[in-house]
Amino acid sequence: MNHHIIDHSLLALVFAIMCVSGEVIADSKSEIMNSITSSAKKIEDGISNEIDKTTNYSNDTMVTANVKSAFVNNKLVSADKISVSTKDGIVELTGSVANEEAKKNAVTIASGVEGVKDVKDNLTVSENSSNEGNYLSDTMITSKVKAALLSTDNTPFSDISVKTEGGIVYLTGKVNSKEQSLQAERVAKSVKHVKEVKNQLVVE
Repeated sequence: MNHHIIDHSLLALVFAIMCVSGEVIADSKSEIMNSITSSAKKIEDGISNEIDKTTNYSNDTMVTANVKSAFVNNKLVSADKISVSTKDGIVELTGSVANEEAKKNAVTIASGVEGVKDVKDNLTVSENSSNEGNYLSDTMITSKVKAALLSTDNTPFSDISVKTEGGIVYLTGKVNSKEQSLQAERVAKSVKHVKEVKNQLVVE
């Protein structure tokens, strides 16, 4: 009888140990699976973050290029004096412009580009930029007036000198008649952005 009791007790003990061992193994497996799942999730999140960063960088690069292109295509802004950078769709403008109007135009143009969420205006108004801008405008006006005179019949283009300062055009040289002098003046006045024409032509 005692042997049977001992045998049953041993069997119960062994069974208990096996159960506990099974739980430990099961717990270990569970922990390993949880660890693998957690590691896989971290890797997946890391890859996803890198993809997002790459996508955002690509989009920002495209936005920057489009803003620069918009400046080049718009005559109201001197693109060579403005630096453009983009982060998360927010465009930052730095550099110098000729005047407050050019500054406002730059922000308006940049804001209108697709993909731009906001524009940070860090532009400064430079007196040197203003003078250079005026010089470029005067040079352009002079070229346009010369082209207009060249394409006008009965105007002695080769004998007429054109100079522009602050949008005011000065015509000097010689013409054959008063009519040619007045015609040259009318042609110069018809050119866009010409503020005034000083007719100093001499009739011979």
